[in-house]
Amino acid sequence: MGEQACVCAIHSYRTVLSICLGARLPATRWATASGGADDNNDQWIVVQNPGPHAAQFTVNLLGDGAPVIVGGFSAIDVPAGQRKELHINASVKRATTPMLITASAPVVVERDTYKLKGPGLGMSAAIPLRDPT
Repeated sequence: MGEQACVCAIHSYRTVLSICLGARLPATRWATASGGADDNNDQWIVVQNPGPHAAQFTVNLLGDGAPVIVGGFSAIDVPAGQRKELHINASVKRATTPMLITASAPVVVERDTYKLKGPGLGMSAAIPLRDPT
């Protein structure tokens, strides 16, 4: 599988274009760097399933020493060849939001952050992790 471009999100109240490096291969575990889901930043996680079968994924917030499932973002279905967008601010209000995304099949994960009080956006592929052995 070749390099994939970011899965740029277009939400109903804003249209954006971001060009960024994509994921080389899908994986079952992904991490995002610290970002914000607060009154200044609007954060989204986008999960794309390039595989031939449906997958389920869970989003955990990495904070205070242990992963915590982000409210309601557990065992979410994403059909084969499709994607799901999750609005993190709907469940978490926190200045730092490093996350771990785990899936039942290989997927590609992106994190999008939009400034709420002025222009600005950031879109990046999450960091693929090796499966624990």
